[in-house]
Amino acid sequence: NSKVLIVCPAIVRDNWRREILKWTPYTEGEIEVCYDGVDAQGAGNARYTVVSYELADKLLTSSRSWNYLVLDEIHYAKDLRAGRTKAVQALRQRCTHVLGLTATPLTNDAKDMWAQLDLVWPGRFGADFWDFAKRYCSINEGDYGLEIKGLNPFHSVELQARLGFCVCRVTKQQVRHLLPPVQVTTRRLKPKKRGNLREYEARLLNMRLHEEGLAEYLEKVSAEKLDDVVAEIKMAQD
Repeated sequence: NSKVLIVCPAIVRDNWRREILKWTPYTEGEIEVCYDGVDAQGAGNARYTVVSYELADKLLTSSRSWNYLVLDEIHYAKDLRAGRTKAVQALRQRCTHVLGLTATPLTNDAKDMWAQLDLVWPGRFGADFWDFAKRYCSINEGDYGLEIKGLNPFHSVELQARLGFCVCRVTKQQVRHLLPPVQVTTRRLKPKKRGNLREYEARLLNMRLHEEGLAEYLEKVSAEKLDDVVAEIKMAQD
C-alpha cells in the first residue's frame, strides 16, 4: 500500500509514467501525472504521483502524505532561495523515505550540495547551510562581503568519506553493458546564409560533445562569441 511521489523536470513526466508501467505490475489507473495546477491540487490518491518541480508547491494545498519521495534531477532544488526548493523541502516533511537522483550534484560549486544533502538526510551535514559552508566550503572576504566559493581543502577528504554513507555513485563504465549501441547519423545541411552555417555547426558540436558537459556552455554563449567557443572546443578535443 506504499505511495510514491516523484518530482521531476516537466519534460520527463511522461517518461516516468512509461517506466513505471514497464517495470512494475501497476496499471495506468494507479499512476497520476500532473500537467497543471488543477491536477496537482487534486493529486495524491494514486499509488504513484508524478509532478514537475514547477508544480510541486500546488501539492501543499492538501494534507496528503507519501511513503517515498523520489527527486529526479535533485540539483533542481539546490538554490535555497528558490520557490521550488522551498516547496520540495515542505513535501519532504510529508514523506518517510527520500531518494535523490542526479548526475550533476555540483553544477557550480560545493555549496550547491547542502540543500540536496539535507533533503536526503536532514541534519546530517549541519543544522543549516552555514554549518556546512564553514566546514566544507572556502569562505573569503570579498569586495561586497563574504564570498563562498570552492571546497575547503582541509576537510575535502572528510566530506568525501561522509558522502559515502548517503551517495551511491554509478559510473558510465559500470552500466555500459546496459546502454543501447551507439548510433551514427549523417545529416546533410544546406544553409542559405553563413549565419545559418554557424548555427548548424554549433548544433552538431552540441550533439557530439554533449557527454563532455560542453553542451550547456554552448547554449549560454551569444552568437557573437561562437567562433571563440568552437576554437575552445577544438582545443579541448586535442
